[in-house]
Amino acid sequence: MEKKNRRCHSCFDTWFCTQHQCDMPLFPGIHFYPGIILRDTQNGEELFLTHGHQADFLNSTLWPLSRFLVRYLWKPLEQLGVLDPTSAAKNHTRKRRTEQQLCRWAKKNHRILITGHTHRPMLGSEASPCFNTGSCVHPRCITCIELEHRCLTLVKWTMLTRPDQTLYVGREVLGDPVPLWKL
Repeated sequence: MEKKNRRCHSCFDTWFCTQHQCDMPLFPGIHFYPGIILRDTQNGEELFLTHGHQADFLNSTLWPLSRFLVRYLWKPLEQLGVLDPTSAAKNHTRKRRTEQQLCRWAKKNHRILITGHTHRPMLGSEASPCFNTGSCVHPRCITCIELEHRCLTLVKWTMLTRPDQTLYVGREVLGDPVPLWKL
């Protein structure tokens, strides 16, 4: 148990098996990237996909400090009901500042940026080609950006009830599809 707690949280090549009391292979050789660029083979258009931490000084440059604070300070305090003031998802001032910085970067560099980090869904436009996927950890729904037929669409997936009282997962479009060639 003690060995499990000392392991690097970002290492996903092994997992601690309690039945055998040893590390077992999980995703050997896995690599994590700070972002991905999708390139359209027909017209060369690029979509920049990133989490959004890159626009947040604490999470980007000071990530070791941030990781320490989250693990040993904010996690226990959140269990007592105290919100983490360093989180862009929970602090409206940080959320707005992070979103503005991401949007400025997309506009300045003439790039279509799809990001997350703030958990607030956002549909980009010609004026600001910055999209935010929203949140996949919200207790009542999941929001995401769907790419289909060279259009980006902001959608929400949530539990709904049919007239016969059975539950199903329903898809709701939150905004008109945005054609990539207009951005």
